[in-house]
Amino acid sequence: MRIALISTIVFATLLSFGCATEKRACDAPGGRAHKADCACDGTGKGGGCPMEAGASPTALPQGTNAVQNEMRLLNHAVHLSMTGAALGDVSIVPTLFHQVHQARALTDQALAAGAWKPAKGELEAFKQQDAAFHGELEKIVQAAVANDRSAVVDGLNRLLPSCIACHDAHREPGLPAMMQHMKKGASAEHPEHPKGAEHPKGAEHPKGAEHPKTP
Repeated sequence: MRIALISTIVFATLLSFGCATEKRACDAPGGRAHKADCACDGTGKGGGCPMEAGASPTALPQGTNAVQNEMRLLNHAVHLSMTGAALGDVSIVPTLFHQVHQARALTDQALAAGAWKPAKGELEAFKQQDAAFHGELEKIVQAAVANDRSAVVDGLNRLLPSCIACHDAHREPGLPAMMQHMKKGASAEHPEHPKGAEHPKGAEHPKGAEHPKTP
């Protein structure tokens, strides 16, 4: 499904991952994995929580800038919205994206105070892209409120080009530290196949031998 791209590509370039959601999010379809990982307490302290770095819609966690915080909540919102849509229930979508909109206020404050600016590109261009992006999020919320699952899925798919365009224009290339660590771990577990080496062939079935019959 095209929506699988949201999970594997869209947020591969986000600054980091975070975990902060209201407890009721865990009770909705799509919240089951979060319930197991984060103990469904809204703190993000559960062992193995996929977003345990922390994020909050109303206050910046220590060591986190406003845009990182908003992106972590966005990653979380899209992940659970995708899962909910796959399971046929988009009722949690408005709550999740409302948190992202709340976090945008912290980003606006940081921009106004000069506490954060994009790594490259013009600040005004960033603001325009951000406003357009949140407009797309509002459309997804409206579709979820109307229980229009198909429109929610279409809206999630439209996020990918917006994410890529914004990152290309304003973010320095490269993976965040957490994903670099994951990449190194994957390389260690699955070393590259040496050039020229043949893949081992499976054991051939001896000629004349009969296949064992199923009991």
